[in-house]
Amino acid sequence: MRCFWAILAVSLWACSSPSGGGSTGAVTADVKGDGLLTTGDTKTDGDLATADSTEPDAIELDATDDASTDGIDALDDIATDSADIQGFFDDTSDDVNIVCGDSGLVKGVACAPKAGASVAFATVSIDINTPCLSTGSTFHADTTADAKGAYSFASVPPGVGSVKVVKGSFQTQIPVTILGGKTLDLTQPNSDRCFKSSGVKIAVVLGDADQIESLLDDLGFTHDNFDTAAGTTSAGAKFLANGATMNTYDVIFIDCGSKLDTIFAGTAKTAIIANVQAFVGAGHSLYASDWAWQIVENAFPAAIDFYGDDLSTKKSTTGPSTTAGPRQGPGPTLAQKKAGAAAYTMTGDIVDTGLSAVVGKSTTTIYEDLGTWVVMQAAGTGTTVEIQASVKDVPPATGNWGTVPLVVRFPSGSGHVVYTSFHNIAVKDAGGPVDDIKAILTYLVFTL
Repeated sequence: MRCFWAILAVSLWACSSPSGGGSTGAVTADVKGDGLLTTGDTKTDGDLATADSTEPDAIELDATDDASTDGIDALDDIATDSADIQGFFDDTSDDVNIVCGDSGLVKGVACAPKAGASVAFATVSIDINTPCLSTGSTFHADTTADAKGAYSFASVPPGVGSVKVVKGSFQTQIPVTILGGKTLDLTQPNSDRCFKSSGVKIAVVLGDADQIESLLDDLGFTHDNFDTAAGTTSAGAKFLANGATMNTYDVIFIDCGSKLDTIFAGTAKTAIIANVQAFVGAGHSLYASDWAWQIVENAFPAAIDFYGDDLSTKKSTTGPSTTAGPRQGPGPTLAQKKAGAAAYTMTGDIVDTGLSAVVGKSTTTIYEDLGTWVVMQAAGTGTTVEIQASVKDVPPATGNWGTVPLVVRFPSGSGHVVYTSFHNIAVKDAGGPVDDIKAILTYLVFTL
């Protein structure tokens, strides 16, 4: 004998025979309007009577909630008084609001591990498994978060399931319980709703002219750092020369000033370039800034046309008209900077509409604190320009660089690369406002 217990306000139903056919039909079949499931109830007495004309069926949902609040609810208590489905039939006075057919609203914000950093344009989906669906056993819907990371789902049926948030290499899954006619608010960021700090495996090849790792810290992501200060014998050099180790990571960031001209000496260059190509081609992501152009140009020579001799590591500061080495853009010398000279500034046109929505405008000020930044001349086939600017030399120099890309991205194999001619430390050193640059770099991080 298998018993199903259902406690009503004034009576206790008896055990039913296995021959009694129960049902979990919708409350809309409640012919008396008393909140009892009555699909097939031939006597209209509030009992489920499918194939059961002589005795009450024990599977009932009491609309006044289990008055005894003893954890026995008619849908899930099968002889053993098993616990109610968490947050759904939980005997805490909300069962009266769970009416099959009534839908709920879910709203939330895609967010980084640290509170306050939202994730623009994340892909969000919701899946609900519920006994209240009139057809099928699941509910699924997709949407895209807006520029502030906000998303919502309307007309979600009652039940339990999850919300999945994905952006670039990052993703998280949030367990949810939907109550009929209720709003589930996931807009307050916390560790259960945001991307996890260690959810993506990140490596940073450190340099002395950029600190992308500080932005990752601000966002709350853990990362492994590989220093390059010792050149060819450094941890960074050994990391880039070891393809197997590189491929254990999802995303690699390479700082400006990471001693690549030294690390490329001898046969190491061939191995490193092959490893970078294989890493991206296998579906991973790479970010490089400014003087890490050497990695990008040598591994993906058709993606970006840099001024001057693209493959050279020779430095030049004489403007776009010279022929030797990669061109370096205008700005103060180190001595001038130490003497208090202002950074060179450009008005960057934000070409990417998503990025302009995140920043909240179509232009932004780009700071270059030294006249040693590497200038892109044009984007190659398949490369997308996201920010560009008109660049002219600082008098007495008279070079006119024209409109040049400052931020680009391009695919390679199953992965992709993002390159910027500027970096976050320049803005901080210049004493300029960091809000725009931080918003731009944050946006780029979550596209990797």
